Amino acid sequence: MAHVLSLLLPALIPSWRFFKTVEPSPRLEWMINKGTWREYRPRPFSISGWQMARRLIWNPQWNDALYMVSLAERLTIAPDDETLNEKWNRLGRDLAGQGIQAADQVRFRLVFVSWAAPEVTYFSEMRLLSEITS
Repeated sequence: MAHVLSLLLPALIPSWRFFKTVEPSPRLEWMINKGTWREYRPRPFSISGWQMARRLIWNPQWNDALYMVSLAERLTIAPDDETLNEKWNRLGRDLAGQGIQAADQVRFRLVFVSWAAPEVTYFSEMRLLSEITS
């Protein structure tokens, strides 16, 4: 039993030595028709104890948000068509699900938030929502 616990413990309590450096995380912001920038899937300001406990076991939205962050990092480091298309597809599906019209133009940007000042690292071109979701 002690051997099984020694194998399981590192998975439950991660070691921060795993990371070489801690850097700012990219944030995805989007706009419609040259409007104001909005944060993509903003985090809630507070959650209940029950929600926090449930999220430890089941949180598919957070997993998807982490995937979007990894796409943003890849797009910043080495932009390629596959990453950009995946980013557009996911953004388009989410925006279409929010009731945004197919004729609206959409644009996104990647912002790295740090203690000094936010830094925009990527601007997309404007695209029709109907092009993204088709």
